[in-house]
Amino acid sequence: MSRMVSLLAILLSSIAAASPIPSQTIEWGPCPTEGPEAENYASATIPIECGNFAVPIDYTNPDSAPLNLSLVRVPALSGGVYDFVAFDPRSVAADFRLVCATNNFTIAQVLTTASDLSVSEHDSRRGWAVSKANTGICQYQGNGNETAEYIGTVAMARDMASVAEAVDKDGLIRYWGFSYGTTLGATIASMFPDKVDRMLIDGIQNAKQYYHEWTDSELWTYTDKAVEYLFESCAAAGPEYCALAAATNRTGGEMARDFYNFVEDITAAPIGLPKSGSALDGVTLKATIFSQTYDAAGWANFSKVLAPILYGTEEQRIAALESFGKGAAESISLGPSEPNWGIHCGDRIPRTDDFEEIYPSLLNLYNTSYYQGGPNAAVQAVCAQWPWKAKEVYEGNFEAKTKHPILVMSNSLDGQTPIVSARNMSAGFEGAVILENDGVGHCAFSYPTTCAAKHVIAYWVNGTMPAEGTLCEAEFDPYQKLEWADVLQLMANGTTPGNATLSAKKWLAEQLGS
Repeated sequence: MSRMVSLLAILLSSIAAASPIPSQTIEWGPCPTEGPEAENYASATIPIECGNFAVPIDYTNPDSAPLNLSLVRVPALSGGVYDFVAFDPRSVAADFRLVCATNNFTIAQVLTTASDLSVSEHDSRRGWAVSKANTGICQYQGNGNETAEYIGTVAMARDMASVAEAVDKDGLIRYWGFSYGTTLGATIASMFPDKVDRMLIDGIQNAKQYYHEWTDSELWTYTDKAVEYLFESCAAAGPEYCALAAATNRTGGEMARDFYNFVEDITAAPIGLPKSGSALDGVTLKATIFSQTYDAAGWANFSKVLAPILYGTEEQRIAALESFGKGAAESISLGPSEPNWGIHCGDRIPRTDDFEEIYPSLLNLYNTSYYQGGPNAAVQAVCAQWPWKAKEVYEGNFEAKTKHPILVMSNSLDGQTPIVSARNMSAGFEGAVILENDGVGHCAFSYPTTCAAKHVIAYWVNGTMPAEGTLCEAEFDPYQKLEWADVLQLMANGTTPGNATLSAKKWLAEQLGS
């Protein structure tokens, strides 16, 4: 039988303990071609199979009703290697989804939540009040009373452990998690260290802060630096690759300052755009630039949008803003709000109804990041006032010796999960090693290097750990837009992309004076 690796690379991932549901086998077959789930599989370009698996809705109650998990499997191309098995977690999955907004009024309420609480104390207090109202929508309009207690990281971990036992009878966990999935991975490793045969976690959250503090401020340690690096690497790339550099002869630092000033101006005086039927303010611009910190692959195109806004004529600027506003308006949706609230807020231990108690922590969040501290505060305000707690919440110390050591990965400049968190979390797991990628973007996976690929393959195939302190040097500049397919093809040819001209690690060290 092929060994199995479970991965959920969207927002989440998981695996963990034995299930009281009677022993089951998974019958794999074709994925649905009709019905609401069919669109999830319609665009697949590789062979996939689907199956179902029942777990308890409440692991603390052996007599609780079963919950169906819809599984997807990508079979291994050759025997003896890893199949890929994944499923949507509770709160995200159609089988068990937290739903808050159920009509046009409540949807509008959630979408118009004051999402930047840092502009003034009044905005903070208003955001706190609106966040309280949103918890009420989940409680009195949505299905929170029926679902919220059964959502959370420990429940997902147990679901994944049950699946792991069903797909491979040795019951061992082979897990690859990104972003929030690293908190899930750290929880799994702490609860079930003897079951961890392989675990690679990439883009590390500080799980201690996730559970125990009012805000996740450490996440945004380098957010503003990642934004500045976007402009610095634009200047380094030059007009051939970056439209901003073609539109002005300013330095990267000067471009970053111009963008900051524009955000400040539009925060103070939002712009109405009649052709697109939208209004732009600082929140929109902060959200847009923050989205660029996920992956540098979009920076070249983003610079084409931003160039006329910052350096074009008034006519070019308005036309670009109208186009930008139209795109922003069309992209508005509930997005991850409900699943994020259900999982993160259900896990969070401290709660309060007193704004004064949390306000110092919100101020610290604002001071940590100009671009994300204020917008992220809205989530923290919801979690502090969330009416439910998950049935099980992990309250341990994240210290364990796993069956096989954990491989921890991080980019040198990650604007959403900084390498400082990788260091803080890996210290508690005996034998864990950090593989640092000298790149920019959320998770090392976002910046492909031949070095990282070789170490990942060696870990999964042979369990080989990189040496402590291993650094995968940057092999291309962000505006070159290399993808994994390009890097893997170069590996197959026995070559590498070359060397980057602007090292993210060195640049960040210079900025921090270290």
